[in-house]
Amino acid sequence: MDHRLRPATPQDLKTVLGWLPTRDAVRLWGGARLPDPLPEDVLEVWTGIKGDAEHCFALVDPEGRLAGFGQAFPRESGTVFLARLAIAPECRGRGLGRLLCLLLMERAAAHPQAREFALKVYPENTPALRLYRSLGFQECPAEPGSASLLMKCPIAEAPRSLSKL
Repeated sequence: MDHRLRPATPQDLKTVLGWLPTRDAVRLWGGARLPDPLPEDVLEVWTGIKGDAEHCFALVDPEGRLAGFGQAFPRESGTVFLARLAIAPECRGRGLGRLLCLLLMERAAAHPQAREFALKVYPENTPALRLYRSLGFQECPAEPGSASLLMKCPIAEAPRSLSKL
């Protein structure tokens, strides 16, 4: 696949928000910390998701069209959190979710202290759960009071390259 990552922009986020037709879709994508309803000002949402060019990425096709979005946040603990992963509706079912995850994981694994990947997913988001499990993520014990699952994958056990597509 000739898709690549580039730093995401607030305009990319505006497009992504258009992919989320319902409040439930927004919740599954953004988690419980996002306000409901979302602010109409995309810059306010961008700030709310800690948007910046260092941690937010756009998956683009060879013509530069937005196909996906995701975030990767390295922590001092050695954990790299993947967050707010989304694929354009017209691009779903073609392996681009896997590609987005692998590209984010490759980029994040280069962080000097990175030891593991982590992400949160709602149990009812079965397509995402299947994808994350196929990439080596395992469910962790439930966090008290959380409706989402925490999943982790040691970097040493993660797919090493895009050849695993």
